[in-house]
Parts: sequence; structure tokens; C-alpha cells
Amino acid sequence: MTYAPINTDAYTNAYSGALAGMAISGWIVDPTSADYSNVATIAGAFAQAFDVVWNNATALNWLQIQSIQSVCQEQFTGHAPGSLDNAVFTQASHWAVPAAACAALVLEGDSFVASEGITPNTPGGGGASGPIFQQLWLDTTKASGGDGAISTPYNAWADALAPLEFSDQSFTWVIFLAQSIDASGTPIPNFGADGHHTGRLKLQGPIASSSYTGFENSDLVVTGLVVGTQDGAKFALDLVNLTMIGITLPALNFILTGENCIISSMYESGDPGSVSGFSHLINCSVNSFDLSAWSLRMEGGTLDSSVSMDTGFLDDVEFLSSADVRYATSLNLTNCRFQAGSVIRCSANQQLNLDLDSWGSMVAAGVTFPDTFPQMTIVPWVPVIGQVLVGGNTTCTAGGITTVNAGVIAPQEAEKDMACMASLGNVQNSKLIVVGASINASRELLVLVSNVDASDHDLVDVLFTVNYLPRLSP
Repeated sequence: MTYAPINTDAYTNAYSGALAGMAISGWIVDPTSADYSNVATIAGAFAQAFDVVWNNATALNWLQIQSIQSVCQEQFTGHAPGSLDNAVFTQASHWAVPAAACAALVLEGDSFVASEGITPNTPGGGGASGPIFQQLWLDTTKASGGDGAISTPYNAWADALAPLEFSDQSFTWVIFLAQSIDASGTPIPNFGADGHHTGRLKLQGPIASSSYTGFENSDLVVTGLVVGTQDGAKFALDLVNLTMIGITLPALNFILTGENCIISSMYESGDPGSVSGFSHLINCSVNSFDLSAWSLRMEGGTLDSSVSMDTGFLDDVEFLSSADVRYATSLNLTNCRFQAGSVIRCSANQQLNLDLDSWGSMVAAGVTFPDTFPQMTIVPWVPVIGQVLVGGNTTCTAGGITTVNAGVIAPQEAEKDMACMASLGNVQNSKLIVVGASINASRELLVLVSNVDASDHDLVDVLFTVNYLPRLSP
């Protein structure tokens, strides 16, 4: 028998929560929809019981919507009711008690928030037909006339942005983009300049695409996002699975999060340094931006072209050969890699903090500091073990000490004017003993070898093993 909900939103949110809680206790891998028919039916019975207990057609506010879905999902998470082919579970009456308990929890939370003088926002009535949870779908290949639902998406940016005309809202609007959208580079209309003031926006590429790995998905390209003045002078942008080319920002606090994206060309429309804020980017390729008062945080990915920031916190990031990185306060590197040709710029001897792996790659790539050499801190700044081969024969005179210039230690250079420890790394005459070593002003390794015999002896293709402190100074 078909059930007509008293409150469609109460029913659908209870249903989605119960469905997820019962069906997903870990990863699901079965792609056959029919195999989930039992759990779908049981979730419907629970949702009907909840709707009957709720028994109120008044439009839900956002607190109620999110609470119903979350509470109902947690009711079943990790403990399904039993064998899903049990006919008892398909009866709404079976779920009357747990449904009432879930509803009671939601209502008590509602009462507490109200007692604090907080009035949650209300998106629309229980029978509203549009998308919920501030989610919209956009696909420029579809016919016009859609309402933004997943089955009837908008086909133009202007339509998708139109619902975002709110003020002082803290929630995020999510616009899901079809894989084919903007492959030709169609610009996004101005965001904020024409009244779109949510302060938070998420643009997400295809949720599932079998061909998508890393940065291989080049079909989804969006360009020309111009951010207008935002209520509260704050704007948060979240990018997932797409290429974003061109973000222009007014004076505001800008928060950028992203995953599996290519992000290029971010600039200020106002005075230099007028955009503050920070980012958290995972596995993103970033290039060409000038935000001198902004903080860049990256995990994985690459940096390329000219980029300017206040501070940087980079972990497992590769600096490509044309990377020209400028920072104003500090740059912090962990497990980073450098290609030959990359450049780091700073002024007034700013701080550069890095680990040994990043430092070694930097030295090996020959990274240059065209402006000013930074105040460098290597963590941990401990002796490095290396080896230097001196080819040919070096004569050590009888009863004396010979200074052997082994040249510069490569690829990890040593700090100049420092003592170090050296030993013979291959078999030489037993009368030849290393008695001291140091690094000179030219960062060359000088090894003192004593000949304790009455006759001269040669070092032949000698290999020195050296413990030295890594380079810090220019």
C-alpha cells in the first residue's frame, strides 16, 4: 500500500538516515541495486513510523532536518536489526518505539537550541519539491527548465547561482558539476556582485568517474570566478575534482579548501595584501597566484609558475622546474622535492624551516635564492653521513701529516668553516691513519692523514666516509 507522508521532509530524512545506517557498516561494493531491496523496504517502514510519531506537517528547519537524518542513521549504524528478509521488519508498527525515541531526541535538541535564543533557518515546507541541504546539480548538456535536482539539473551558471541570494548565512551551498561542464571554458558569473551572498560555496566535480585518477580528468574546467563583496568580508570556497582557472578576490578573509584539483591564477582585485585567510589543499596542482597576506597549506601535489604568499606549510609537495615561489614571513617544508630550475624568493632574511629530505632535494636540484638567502632551520640539524671519492694516487710522506682536499661533498653540501669526522671507507695501507677533518670556507672537505711509517705510502682511489653538518648559510 502506498504511504502518503504527513511531512515529506521528516519521512525522507528518516528514510535516508535509516537506509545508510542499516546498509553501510563498512565499504559496499555490490553495484546491483536490486540486491538492496530488503534494506530499502525496511528503511521505508521505519521512516513511516517516524513520520507517524512526528505527526506534524509544519515545515522543518535546518536543525530538525539534519538532526533527523543523523539520529536515524546512528540508530542503525553498526547494528542492523537482524536478518533483512524477516517480514516483521517491513511493518511500520514494529518500529514505533525506536522511532518515537529518535523523534524525542530530535525534539529535545530543538528545545535546547530554542532556549538559547537561537532560531534555526527554515529552507521550506515539508512538501517542497526542490533540492535540500543546499545542494544543486548543474549540467550544461541538459535541457533548460531544470530545478537543480539531480534528475533535472540546471543547465546554466546563472540558474545555479540564483538560489544563493542570502545574507549572513553560515551554511555551504554545494553545486555538483557534470563531467562535461565548461570544457570550453565558459566563465562563471560574478559571485557576490549581483546579490549572491552566502559566504560559502562548494564546487564539486563528478562524484564517480572510472577514468578519474589524480589530475587526469581534464574534462571538467571552470573559469573566471569573480568574487564580489561578501557579508562579513569572508568567503569560503571548496573545490573537488575539477580544474579552476581564474579567481579574483576583493578585500576579505578567503578560505580555500580543495582535493584532487588543478588551481590556477588567483589574484586580488584591490590593494596588494588586502586578501587574508588560509587554505588546505590535498593532492592539488597549484600555480600562478599572488596573495601576499595569505597562508598556503598543501598536502601532496605540485607548485609551479609564480606564486606569492605570506606563509607556507607544505608537506610532500613537488616544486616543478619553473616554480618561482615568494613568501613574506615563513616557509615550512616537509618531505618536499625540487626540480632543477625552481626558485625561492624572500626579503629581509625570512625564515625557511625544512627537514633533511627537503633540504637534500633542494641542494641536489640547485635551488637558487635570487633576492635574499633566508634564515634556514633544518629539523633535525644533525650530522649527515656521506662519502667522497678521491681518484688517483695521493702520496703521504713518511712520518708526516698530509692534507687531502677531497672537494665539495655532493649532493648534500656541508656547512662551511666547521669541524667534521672522517674515516677511510675502503682498504688502504695500514700505516695511513686519518687524524682529523674539517670543512673550509669553500665547503671543501680537508682530511688530515698521518703516515706512521718510515717510508712514503700512497692513498689509492681513496673513499672517505664523513660525518658533517648540513649547509645553513649562504
